[in-house]
Amino acid sequence: MGIKEWWEGGGRREAVVSCEEYRRVMERKLKDAAVVMLLPGMKLGIWSDAHESDGSPNDNYKENIDMMEDALREHYRQGYRDFMLGDWVDLIEKWWRQVKRYGRNALMFHWWRQVLLWVVPGNHDRYIRRIKDEWLEGVSFADAIIIKDRTGRIIADCSHGHEADVYNKGGRWTNFVNRVVRYVWVPIEFIVNSIVKRRGINHEEHEEARRKRESSPALNKEKAGALDKVYMWWARVKDRWVLRGHTHRVMMIPIGDGENLTTKGTKEEEEKRYSAGYANAGTCSGKNHATGLELECFMDGKIELRAVWWDEKGRHEALINTI
Repeated sequence: MGIKEWWEGGGRREAVVSCEEYRRVMERKLKDAAVVMLLPGMKLGIWSDAHESDGSPNDNYKENIDMMEDALREHYRQGYRDFMLGDWVDLIEKWWRQVKRYGRNALMFHWWRQVLLWVVPGNHDRYIRRIKDEWLEGVSFADAIIIKDRTGRIIADCSHGHEADVYNKGGRWTNFVNRVVRYVWVPIEFIVNSIVKRRGINHEEHEEARRKRESSPALNKEKAGALDKVYMWWARVKDRWVLRGHTHRVMMIPIGDGENLTTKGTKEEEEKRYSAGYANAGTCSGKNHATGLELECFMDGKIELRAVWWDEKGRHEALINTI
């Protein structure tokens, strides 16, 4: 089923923008995008959705601080330069002074600053660049990032991904809706959930219905899948890799048949290069794990894209593609 048929057949119900609107938004963002040349010997780490907060019980990132510190130390030791593709801190949920009040975040900011090359604001921290603070000195911000190889070919574009999300893409109307949802609907839903539990109503069915209504793709799998379709459409249109966050689901999907890099007549396992595809960095605030992407350009010019995750045992590679 094509993207147009999918959209007309129900994609709109998942609160995802049309492909043409997404094209307009992304073309506008990419005009002012930061450009990074991936030269032989360079390594890039790509993270998303840390949601650093104030250390309260609702701070999902709090449990991953030691793990992320190990990951960033390792990236620093190996010479990586890292991107944060949105939602570095949870500014909509907690104000900046509350984030700073959580003492261990000072250590984390130190390590982030050691490896961070660019920060792309997301829907939670879209106003972070307005904050004048010594913690943010030396951090560079961009609405999008274009990655080129040594020949000048665009191999990937990076953004947070909320541009395709009707409820989170920004603008006065969506900002107003966000505030209504967070400060009016959420307390009402908390009361409703309490009544459901107290009266013995089938809680699992109620929770499933609630998740389907969620505006967040991190909780609503149907919406996350709809966003993935838009990102893959953009990758096909531009014939390059599209690197996103926002959905909290790490993945890597190459597009097309790929170019065979294996020498004919050898017994080596077939290796292909995919010039286009969609990859998602997932989240740094997963339950007892963090996920991300790594781009490495070897000295012979070969470029490898890896989906990785970190847990208490260290780093693991999930998916690898030559691009």
